[in-house]
Amino acid sequence: MVLDMVIDTNDENIARSMEEKKEDLIKQKRDKGFYTSQDIALVRATPYFPKNGIVYAIDNVPFVCKLNDEFREVAENHILKLNEKLEKLTDYDKRMKLINDINKKAEEYIPWSTQYRSSIHYCLNGVVSSHMQGSFDDSPVIIIEPFSVHENDSNILAVRGEDTYFANKLQLSDKTIILVEESSLDEIVKQNINPHITIIPYRGNRDIALQWVLIGMMDIVPEIIGKDYIIESETSQMITDFIRRKNYPLEKHCYSKSYQEDDEKNLILWKMYAKNFYTYLFSQFGDIAPYQSLIDKLSDPAILSRAKKVEILEKIIQKIGIDNYANIVRCYNHSIDEQIRLETYPTNKEILNGASLNLSEYKKITR
Repeated sequence: MVLDMVIDTNDENIARSMEEKKEDLIKQKRDKGFYTSQDIALVRATPYFPKNGIVYAIDNVPFVCKLNDEFREVAENHILKLNEKLEKLTDYDKRMKLINDINKKAEEYIPWSTQYRSSIHYCLNGVVSSHMQGSFDDSPVIIIEPFSVHENDSNILAVRGEDTYFANKLQLSDKTIILVEESSLDEIVKQNINPHITIIPYRGNRDIALQWVLIGMMDIVPEIIGKDYIIESETSQMITDFIRRKNYPLEKHCYSKSYQEDDEKNLILWKMYAKNFYTYLFSQFGDIAPYQSLIDKLSDPAILSRAKKVEILEKIIQKIGIDNYANIVRCYNHSIDEQIRLETYPTNKEILNGASLNLSEYKKITR
């Protein structure tokens, strides 16, 4: 159900009203002196709208991403070389903005890879901050679910302010609220949407829109979420006390058994994706057979270091030209995008169980 309203975070009158209500809420919570599950919301920032009212771990859905690997290093190096403005800029802010623009431009030169994750992650009473391990600032969808609905779920793996995670999937309730950027709404309503889930479009600042929903619709005090913990506030300790009182597991995800198992699968998948792209790349030069040994070496991190792979990639680009290389990457990524769009692309679980990752056929690109 899409509400016939739009949260506009530029509305100064609503901003004042929300700030006043927030102060009242803080006082009420502190006067009570403790939190129950009713005072806590699960919050997830994501580029994807949940299908059929279920949030799946990404091992259960077709999932691709771009890694911080040799392909990214080569791409950023070439974009930097092409941009002479950077050398002349001395203003720090302008220089950093240009570097960010260059990094975004480099995305066009990076082939798809993937990430294996068998758990679904949420923050408590706030949205995750971007950090070295991931950027979430551009995610236009915010899923907000009362924690009370899931406080006794059997698939809870850990409860932490900055990272509460569940195994496999999470079935959303009829109390779920999903914030969607207004410009993305038309595309989303075309999807198979659970009529019991409330969808609210917003314009302006995503994080402020989230705060207004927590305050105005759920009587929950929003928190600022850091990389490793909730930033200390007047109410943050009550979340910590609630978690300890309920005796939830507290293990950080990076130390968990599921993380270690997922990482082992990541290594297999990254090798498979690298081999798939290198096969596609060398197929542009004609018969693939003479290159097979090199493809195997480039795909295996145990054989060639990242520095050596960067060196070989640079030589390939010098031979064919950066524009031709970019076109090969673009066509390769588009082939995968089309399979995902047509729902014919395998999930990571299926790939590890033997589903083919190769494109239907390798065709030489007409340049």
